[in-house]
Amino acid sequence: MNIGFIVDASSKIGLGHWSRCINIAKILNKKSYFFSRYYPSEYKRSKNINLVKIKKKKFCIEELKDKVIKFKINILIIDNYTFNFNLQKNIKKYVKKLIIIDDCIYKRYCCDLILNYSFLDKKEEVILKKKNSKIIFALGPKYLPLHPKFFELKKKVKIRKNIKNILIFFGGSDSKNLTEKLLVLSKFFKYIKFSIILGSVNKNKKL
Repeated sequence: MNIGFIVDASSKIGLGHWSRCINIAKILNKKSYFFSRYYPSEYKRSKNINLVKIKKKKFCIEELKDKVIKFKINILIIDNYTFNFNLQKNIKKYVKKLIIIDDCIYKRYCCDLILNYSFLDKKEEVILKKKNSKIIFALGPKYLPLHPKFFELKKKVKIRKNIKNILIFFGGSDSKNLTEKLLVLSKFFKYIKFSIILGSVNKNKKL
């Protein structure tokens, strides 16, 4: 069984979409193909994960259809906000199962399953399900696709009351430059040590 992912990554888009798809690919442990227009510059091909470059600036059904057929994709996972209902409807014809990862509750989808790991209240769930009555849902943070290592670390984590060290990471790009804002506030927490990670496509790394 081959898995396909339609996903992009850049300083503007961020690395979140790419990272969670990589996590899903590792969890599934099947041969995976990433169909991408933009991707991390430090990307390196790894076991079972292959990058397939999309040449056009906008996703084109003809180009994607050819690649889906060529690589014999059984399950296609889309984690991309630009992939609209009509594109979903057209590509769905060429795969056995189509899965959409999205955090919007007002969209109409054409797929087999929607994965939305946001904290949704009952009203938001009703809105989403009403618009997409024939689709299977995976809703809530329990479906967050974490790296497999986190499942092992969870077994070792203990609840601590006295916090002395805090790790901060605002994603691969931090397009809103929240890291710098936090540095200004950190001086008010004299007894806490902050460890800050900067993403690989963060444009403010030299600050």
